[in-house]
Amino acid sequence: MNIQPYVFHRIHDWDESIFLRIHATRFRTLLWFARISSATADGWGYLLIPLLLFATHNPKAGHFFTLLTTALLVERILYLIAKNTFKRKRPAQSMPGYQSYVTASDRFSLPSGHTSAAFLFATVTLLVFGPALAVLYIWAASVAVSRVLLGVHFPTGTIAGALFGSCVALLTYTYT
Repeated sequence: MNIQPYVFHRIHDWDESIFLRIHATRFRTLLWFARISSATADGWGYLLIPLLLFATHNPKAGHFFTLLTTALLVERILYLIAKNTFKRKRPAQSMPGYQSYVTASDRFSLPSGHTSAAFLFATVTLLVFGPALAVLYIWAASVAVSRVLLGVHFPTGTIAGALFGSCVALLTYTYT
């Protein structure tokens, strides 16, 4: 007996159950926050922050830019490989009748790219500038939650994204 399909089926059932419970609650008042939080991880900020650091002549700007750029490059390549290997359908494609609140930028949902990049950014920032900026993990977590609230990811997709982005950042920091 091959246990792998059974395990993945059980994880998907759990994920779908949690997802449906979240969407059965009256969270619509949070949709404006979810849209804003998600938009902050669309990618433009990852270039803006290093440019602001260079503009303010921050002595760590060069190291931060190099580490962030390298980590994001590695993460995006591995992320695309993972998405196209797992090919996990998004909630709107796997649950008949469900409609997400935003249109996803690609077909597959595992791992969450927004969440992965947000946790990568938070981790790189913490590693370069110190523990005072650990508060960025609150922002990264809000990005993860927003992706579920907006209906484009199941909870495990955002958990996988958080672990994925953090690990890539740590490994890039270790080996550069």
